[in-house]
Amino acid sequence: MNKPFDIQRYLKEGYELFSANAVNLVVATLLFVVVHFAANFIPFATFLVTGPMMGGMFLVVMDIMEGKTFNAMRVFDGFQKLVPLVLVGILVSVFTMAGFILLIIPGFIVMGWYLFPYLFVVDEEMDFWQAMEASRMIGFANHVQVALMALALGVINLIGALMLGVGLLVTIPLTICAIAKAYEDQHGFKSLKSWPSSLKVAPPPPPASPV
Repeated sequence: MNKPFDIQRYLKEGYELFSANAVNLVVATLLFVVVHFAANFIPFATFLVTGPMMGGMFLVVMDIMEGKTFNAMRVFDGFQKLVPLVLVGILVSVFTMAGFILLIIPGFIVMGWYLFPYLFVVDEEMDFWQAMEASRMIGFANHVQVALMALALGVINLIGALMLGVGLLVTIPLTICAIAKAYEDQHGFKSLKSWPSSLKVAPPPPPASPV
């Protein structure tokens, strides 16, 4: 049975995760925005940086969720998976644009289907198409809910953009956190799944029988 896709919970937990780590996440997002801004001045560079930088932002959030020491440079570690993340970034953009060309509602549905491919690449080390399909399967099981979440995140980032763009330093990491929380609930992080077995403690020996 599919898990319920609880948008309100994911947004709430995403906000709590962001607010507890706001300064660090804003620093990482500033690097993300600066690289994207610079890429706009180089032909086709945006296609090469979008996917890896998105993957890097998810790596930053994953580190926080796992209790690791914050390292803003992790935002560049997505380039270690350059090919799959570049292809994911291009395909998500193309599919989403096609959805919006058809009509507005299909656009948000497609956005919802592909909320998670970056996470499947950086967490599960999937290839680009395998990651796209894994994300789509979650989306297909929750058409309405993922579309509504995509719409909510779109509105949040639109508000951030209208605040002279500065608001994006808050809304982008908030969006990443909310998606990471949804992924954690719907699929689970590979690294976190291994914790129970790796942290098992041998049971104490039975008490000695009284003599």
